[in-house]
Order: sequence, then structure tokens, then C-alpha cells
Amino acid sequence: MWPFSSTVSKNNDDDDDDDCCQNTSPPTPTPPTPGSYTFSETTPEDAQEMQDKYMAQKYAEFKEACLERKLPEGCNSLAEWYLVVGKDANKAAQIYEENCQRRNFGPSCLHLGFMKLTGAKGLCEVDEDEAARMFEKACKMRKSGGGVERACHNAALMVLANKGTAIGAPPAPPADTTEQEAADKTKKQPLTKKQVQMAIERLGYGCDAQFAPSCFRLGTLLLTEGKYKDAIKPLTHGCDLGNPRACQNLAVLYNKGGGEGWQKVQPNAEQFDTFRRKTEDLMKENHMRA
Repeated sequence: MWPFSSTVSKNNDDDDDDDCCQNTSPPTPTPPTPGSYTFSETTPEDAQEMQDKYMAQKYAEFKEACLERKLPEGCNSLAEWYLVVGKDANKAAQIYEENCQRRNFGPSCLHLGFMKLTGAKGLCEVDEDEAARMFEKACKMRKSGGGVERACHNAALMVLANKGTAIGAPPAPPADTTEQEAADKTKKQPLTKKQVQMAIERLGYGCDAQFAPSCFRLGTLLLTEGKYKDAIKPLTHGCDLGNPRACQNLAVLYNKGGGEGWQKVQPNAEQFDTFRRKTEDLMKENHMRA
């Protein structure tokens, strides 16, 4: 249920990694479902009543924790409740924003960023500039924990998608294209050196926080910049964390070699075989989990 998922792994191969930003919110409390009851005489109506009672109880707990005890975690959970259960995006956004701005609670900044980026499936207006600002703010709070390190990943992807001007990234320079190419909205614009550096920095924060997609994207970005040796460390870290595409890029690198000068990487049959097998193993594991 948007924008939460029952589990969010730092180590899996994230299918959404090529999108602008990832929804990496912490999991919301999972309510009991009618099918989870084992009482032989429980009717669907009884099960629904128990589920409604459970959700009402959680609402009371979150409300008390936020409004009376002023706990940032409680306010964040209350906002989640309004968004997911109450279907009140405006109320959720209001609580997220207050919790982010007044209490400096990173996860609320991150969640608000997702709402502004996606429009919460039509429940609120899209505001990409505000989304970028929220991701950046949450990224700067990464030492506070709570998964906000992943906001750095999203801030980097905003910059790479030429949507980071609100956080200090320069606009992409105009490309030398034909009129037909200019009309092609799928054609990526070239990046400035500052954009690339901003993205590298923020992906580095995500990778250091053990977020495998950040390691993969950082290594891949370094490869495209011709920094082949520099790419080995984050790609290896991403591979060790279980990202098969990081392993695959390493296999390709050691199979073909590449780079110039001190960034040159020589082909290495042993390393190629190691990362080829790791890629295959991880792909099989992901297929079995699917």
C-alpha cells in the first residue's frame, strides 16, 4: 500500500533503481487480515470488526504519542496512519511537515518528499522542487538514523534527472541536438561537473550507510565518468550487499578491462569468473524469492 512496503531491504536488487527516486520509507505497522485468524468459528464480519478495532487502537496510540507526548516517532506514525488508513493526504502532509521542520525528524522529511514527488497517487499536488528539498534535508540528518540515509540516494537521483536546481544543482547545459532530438523527451541531457560531483557525494553517503542501490549507482556513475578504478570499491561493496547488477558491472569490467592512465583496469579472468558466478547466484536467489 503506497507509500509503504512490508519489507525494505538494503541488499536486494531494487527494480525501481532506474527511476528518479526510490520509495524507501520504513515499513508501516501491518494490521491483522481476515485470513490470518485461525479460530474455526470466526466469521468474515468478526474478522473485519477485529481489524477495525486494531486500527482504531493504533490511531489512539499514535495520536497520544504525538499530540500529548510530542514524540517525533509518534507524529510520524500518526501521519502514516492518516495517509494509508485515513486516506487524508493533506492531514498527513501537515503532520509530516511540522515534524520535519519543527522537530527535525528525518523520516518525516523523507516521507513528505515522496508525497511531493509522486503526488501520493493523486491525493496531493506534485512539487518536484519541494521533493528535492525534503530529500536533501533528510540526507543532512543521516546521522540521526531511521533510514534517512536513503534520502541521500533520492537527492542524488533528482540531481541526475536534472531536477536538483532547488538544492543548488545547476541546470544541465543545452545539448547540441537536432530539432527532432530536442523534441524527444526521453533523450537525457548532459550533466555539468557540479551535478556529477553532487550526485557522487550523495550516493557515497547512501553507500556508506549500506544501501546497496547507492553503491551500484555510484560505481556505475564513476564508470561513465571514466573513473574505472574508483568504481571498483563501491561496486564491490554493492555486490557484497547483494546487488546483482553491481556484481555484473564488475564482471564486465574485469572481462574487458578499461580506463586510461592510473584509472586503467586490466582484464582479469579470475575476478571475472568470481563476479560472474556471484551475479548468477544472486539472480537465482532473487528469482526464488519472487
